[in-house]
Amino acid sequence: MLKNITLRIDENTLKKGKHIAVEQGKSLSRWVTELIEKSAYNASEVNKARSHALKIIKKGVNLGKGNFSRESAYE
Repeated sequence: MLKNITLRIDENTLKKGKHIAVEQGKSLSRWVTELIEKSAYNASEVNKARSHALKIIKKGVNLGKGNFSRESAYE
């Protein structure tokens, strides 16, 4: 279900937005909607990646035995 919203935006920004929308063959409303959708999707993906990374950090990783001296690491 689509809802109407009211935005307050300066005239210059509005003109730029309309111009970009026309270049893409879209209405300003459709263009703004797509910007919001993309932003929401990206935020969701970032949160998923962050959660995945935190799980890996909490679990830890196997780095092997690591039984070597500092000197042998530089040989």
